[in-house]
Amino acid sequence: METRHTKQFIILTAFIACNASVVFSQTAYPDYSNQHIKNSAGAPLGLINIAGSDGQTVATLYITGKDAYFGPNQVLTKGSGYIQSIPDNFFRILPVVRYKKNGEAKELFHQVALYVRRIEWDDNGMTTHIVGIKPEMDTDDGEKMHITSDVQNPTLNAGLLLLEIKELGKVSAEMQFGGLQSSRLVVETDLTWPVCKSDVHSVKALLAAGANKEATNSDGDTALMKAAETGNLDCTKALIGAGANKEARDSNGMTPLIAATYADFKDVVGLLVANKADVNAQDKTGGTPLLWAVFKGDKEMVRLLLANGANVNVKMKDGMTPLHLAASGNADLVELLVTNKANVNAKSNDGTTPLGLAIKYGKNDVAELLRQHGGLE
Repeated sequence: METRHTKQFIILTAFIACNASVVFSQTAYPDYSNQHIKNSAGAPLGLINIAGSDGQTVATLYITGKDAYFGPNQVLTKGSGYIQSIPDNFFRILPVVRYKKNGEAKELFHQVALYVRRIEWDDNGMTTHIVGIKPEMDTDDGEKMHITSDVQNPTLNAGLLLLEIKELGKVSAEMQFGGLQSSRLVVETDLTWPVCKSDVHSVKALLAAGANKEATNSDGDTALMKAAETGNLDCTKALIGAGANKEARDSNGMTPLIAATYADFKDVVGLLVANKADVNAQDKTGGTPLLWAVFKGDKEMVRLLLANGANVNVKMKDGMTPLHLAASGNADLVELLVTNKANVNAKSNDGTTPLGLAIKYGKNDVAELLRQHGGLE
């Protein structure tokens, strides 16, 4: 294996926008051209240090799969991995920029540099995450292009990252950067990313350093939302303790409590309820934590929510109540809801009662139970 100290370029096919590769200026030591690298441990394996203009290392390329294949000139042809900057630094990527100037479509190849903290791809070269985008870009002639859109929550379109930029404060443009074909790209914030990795120590350190608790990723998730929907109890505790907004909404209108209930994470639900999260918040479908708990058939969670003030007769947008959902086949939940004063004759938007649903789905035991409590078709 040849040792090399000269600065050169590495071309990674993991990052491609319309057949244009992203190029990284880096110092390679050693040279991995035309090599198959085995990573039997499966843990992240650091291979290549990426150098800045002063020759100092600013980031490292890691492989995360069992195998990585490099072609000529260190082109990474297969293998999952990521590039991570060193603390408090960004590294340059050189994507393709498409923009309109005076109404005419323009395209720039490798003439601007975008600065990020981390970029990750899967085994097939699909870009999956970008973390920490710096709100400015450099052109080859040394001029600045300023990103005017929200770098923490940029627009995505068919797997491509679209950032609105301005050159010299007057030329509007969109930058397309993404994975192969129409891969889905999720852009995480500095705080949502360690939550994804269940790295509570990094979450606490970032919070202590003043990280924005309410910054959202490209799915509209805050760090607390991400922790709740993935069942990460430790990160949820840390974020609640730091004062994160328990009623923040994602793109579906879900709050952390709704998301945790929907995903059936009882311990996270219990923690959020104990910290006074709104048990009657509704998402875009009209769903509440109670409605989703009934939908999941979780009697323990239903009991917890009812004991903490959940509205037993709340309706979704289609007029369905918790009792309607239970009537499709869960006699235990029907009994629990009726005991807590559920309206046995509530009607959905199409006029259906819980008893009508039980009959429709052939749930004779539920139908008989509802009749005993005064239920009508």
